[in-house]
Amino acid sequence: MGNWPCSFFMSAKKHSLVAFDAHISPLQTAITISSDGGMRIKIDVPEMFIAQAIPLFDWRERMLHMLIYPADSDAPITLHETCLHCDEALTDPLSQVAGLCPSCRSQRKDESGADEAWSF
Repeated sequence: MGNWPCSFFMSAKKHSLVAFDAHISPLQTAITISSDGGMRIKIDVPEMFIAQAIPLFDWRERMLHMLIYPADSDAPITLHETCLHCDEALTDPLSQVAGLCPSCRSQRKDESGADEAWSF
């Protein structure tokens, strides 16, 4: 499964985090902007990763945090133990990747006027 660090999965509860390799469909309609300002992205999941993607069926109506990066990227994922701004211990995988606790993420969102807190 790509270059995912083992500790990323070991801290996850069953079906609270999924990871698999996929690619954006080559169809012209694979990425569309809707009239309400949202975006739709269609991904193709190879057969060997279908089992990992199955929980997505149960999550169709839920907001999801997504971490996407090119599989051929040289940049490793750095997992932070504490917030880069306030030194609070980070417990969830997305905060560990971002290096921001929820309160600092919220503050950053308020200051920027946009949710850039998960941009790396």
